[in-house]
Amino acid sequence: MHFLYEDSLRERVLESALHIGAAEGDEAISVESVAKLADLSAAQVLAEFPDREAIVRAIPEYVTDRKVKFLEETLDAAPGYADLFTKLTTFTEAYYEYAEREPELFRYLFEKKAYVFEDEWQALLQGNLSYNRTLDLIYETIALIATEEKIQVGSDVCFESVAKLSVATLATVHGMAHLSVLGVLRHQHSVVRRFNLREVCKALIGTLFKAAESLEMSSLRDPMQDYRAMLAGFVPDRDPALDISAIEDLQKLPAERARMAVMERAIQLAARDGLKAVTIENVAEYFEVSDVFIASLVDNDFVLRESVDQETDCELEARSLYLLEQLPEDASAVDKLLCVAVAYFDYAVTYPERYSACIAAASGSVVPLSADGEEQTKMGVSFALLMRFAREALREAGYEPEDRLVYIKNFTLWAGADGMCHLASMGEFRGIDLEEKWSIYYFVTGVVLATFAYDLPGKQPQTV
Repeated sequence: MHFLYEDSLRERVLESALHIGAAEGDEAISVESVAKLADLSAAQVLAEFPDREAIVRAIPEYVTDRKVKFLEETLDAAPGYADLFTKLTTFTEAYYEYAEREPELFRYLFEKKAYVFEDEWQALLQGNLSYNRTLDLIYETIALIATEEKIQVGSDVCFESVAKLSVATLATVHGMAHLSVLGVLRHQHSVVRRFNLREVCKALIGTLFKAAESLEMSSLRDPMQDYRAMLAGFVPDRDPALDISAIEDLQKLPAERARMAVMERAIQLAARDGLKAVTIENVAEYFEVSDVFIASLVDNDFVLRESVDQETDCELEARSLYLLEQLPEDASAVDKLLCVAVAYFDYAVTYPERYSACIAAASGSVVPLSADGEEQTKMGVSFALLMRFAREALREAGYEPEDRLVYIKNFTLWAGADGMCHLASMGEFRGIDLEEKWSIYYFVTGVVLATFAYDLPGKQPQTV
């Protein structure tokens, strides 16, 4: 077993508890199981914690300490002569490294234990310490940009803007980590993933410096609120919130109804435990039926997993297409991107598990072109929409976009949107007020769209 920290007996116990909780759930954490994994005696564990409940109670605080310690150690290791841009880049890479180093813990750490409370967030909005160490660290890091540009936080730029810029930064980096560890980017080579991260972060940090110079960041609240209001009229083909807990005998249901129930359980498994948990055996165990019966409905594990991908992506696509149909014919590419962004976030906060399953099951290509130079057709539909409109936005800004440019700009958009979607639905910001979640998301979208104007080749384009 790999221990990230083992400076003390207490940390060794909690590290073991983390790994057990991530693999088997908190109910599997016991004095005996922890002692066995940590290669300790039960007496040694009890010398630090009176019982298993005390171990479980200590995990949330340790999760935060663990993450912040890793980030601080990485930042402290940066050379003293490094400029602020380099130090901020180091920060983003450290966050990503933390997720990539131990992917089996990512979901457990960020979805089950890490938590931002409403009062912590409100304190940060007012320029006060939140005493949430993760929030305070990212806030202080972003505030360094203001200091570098001789900007007074609180007078030249309000505390709320710095707080939301901090979350926008966090969301974008978190999105790259989330997509790389749990999403479709896990299929890429680690070198490619790290290249993507560096390009995205370069654009993000460069944009933050430009925003500091001009003290301007376009607000997207009004158009996004309009699209959100439009989306209230959307009616899905079927209610995605199928309650399968009341099903007593799956085999007595009509075949199509039984298949829908099987799909619902598969989506739950993908969301809670990852795609590897989506198996005929696990679904059969839940409904207390034979594997053969489940196979008669969905054929095999591959088909079951593919169906999760297709069903959730179609649900997300339907929301996007509904909004796009409401736009006038001469709508800009940015308007189209905002529609997709609103559809993404609405789906995530309305159906957190389904959004998580959509990300976990995604298996399509993220490469703009196929081998013969044609537009890639093996993408998930929702990602393909982002790619198409990103290309259109660059053209509208005065560029004939080459594939690498489209690829990186789209990743920045996608990372910011997915990062905030995950944080607000299943992640650390899940307990924040819904309207406040949307308020942050408007800001995040503004930041990632602003990155379109960063480091474009040749002439200066019009504002995207």
